[in-house]
Amino acid sequence: MEKKEKTTLYIPYGVKAETEYIRGYGKKQLFQVCIGIACTVVISTLMYFIFHTIAALALILIVGIAVSILVTMKDDQTNQSMIDMLNSIMRFSKAQKHFEYRYMPEWSEEKILAKGEKIHEANEPKGEQFGE
Repeated sequence: MEKKEKTTLYIPYGVKAETEYIRGYGKKQLFQVCIGIACTVVISTLMYFIFHTIAALALILIVGIAVSILVTMKDDQTNQSMIDMLNSIMRFSKAQKHFEYRYMPEWSEEKILAKGEKIHEANEPKGEQFGE
C-alpha cells in the first residue's frame, strides 16, 4: 500500500507588501501625512487671519496633525488605513449591485430564440421579467 505524502502550505503571518519606516507607516503613508500637515497649516493660517488668536492657530495645528497621523496609520490585522477603508467603501458603493437577467431554459432541447420572441408560456417564470 502506497503512503501519500502530505504537503503543507505555510502562509507567513505579518508580512507586509511594502517596507515600513515606522510601524504602520510606509512611503505612501508618510506622503499622505505630509499632505495632511500642509493642508492643516494652510487652514490654520487662514483661521489665524480671521480670528487673530494664537490659541486657534495652535489648536487647529495640533488637532489637524493628530488627525492626519491617525487617519493614515495602517492597522496590523487588516493592513489598511482609515483612508484605504473609505476608498474601499466608496468603490463598493459605486459598483454594480443589481444584475438584470433573463431566464432561459438551460437544459431543455428547445432552441433559444432571439430576444423578444416567446419560447413557450409553460417555461416562462411567473413574475417580472427583466430586459423586456
